Amino acid sequence: MRHKGLSLIEILVVIAIIAILLAIAVPALQKCKKQGKDLVCANNLRQLGLAVSIYAQEKTAYPEGFCGDDTCHPPISGQKSLESGISNTKDWMGYWWFCFLADTIGDDFADKKGVLWCPSKKLSDAGLSRNILCGNYGINYSICKIIMASPDEFSGRPFRPERVGHPSAKLILMDSGYALASWKALAPDTGIYPFENPSRQNSYFLPGVTINEQRFEDGTINQFQQDDAIGGRHSLGKINAVFADGHVDRIKPSSVEPTFDAVGNILSSPSWSP
Repeated sequence: MRHKGLSLIEILVVIAIIAILLAIAVPALQKCKKQGKDLVCANNLRQLGLAVSIYAQEKTAYPEGFCGDDTCHPPISGQKSLESGISNTKDWMGYWWFCFLADTIGDDFADKKGVLWCPSKKLSDAGLSRNILCGNYGINYSICKIIMASPDEFSGRPFRPERVGHPSAKLILMDSGYALASWKALAPDTGIYPFENPSRQNSYFLPGVTINEQRFEDGTINQFQQDDAIGGRHSLGKINAVFADGHVDRIKPSSVEPTFDAVGNILSSPSWSP
């Protein structure tokens, strides 16, 4: 008895149906994967925001964004894991804001599955992808100041929580091209407000901000960070952010842009400056 097999036409119909199903399923799966990363990122920032709040309550002040002098003694034992994830030719040597949170988040800064590493980071440079300071999260150093001898709003001792006005609107942590973030990353590229570390100027941005397109054309954003800087890191080009009152939100980058005058001087930065 002969068994009837599939005809060529029937095989082609089956292949066509499978192709259609894949065309429908693959984008949906990719969307789900992206949304999953968005949620992991938001959870990371929620944990980091809680760690910042705990630190601020215990020390009565926010952690320094960066400290490179002898006054900083954070309780960490993981200095080697930090040094393995930064560049001693481009990054400042010292203690970064997350070092001060080690009691809460741990001190294995090299753990790429840890809360300091954004799962949605977009870096096409293998060397930079191992750098904990690039393509993950940044702290607002208008509030969590850096310890440097410079008389401006970014240098000096960090603010006390009670001195921060409108905490529900003030940024503390967010998706960022570099571990330090401020309104200067959104300023027009006039040279009025350069980043303090010229070696990392090309990584100093907020993902998805309109000004990044011009900065990329001018060569002041790395080629291998183009997707992150221009396309944005998360769904709909939004960024995850922690505010001074502790809440986490996914916001449009345009909602935290400061205002500048015609020549690029800062007029106001309500989401950034205390």
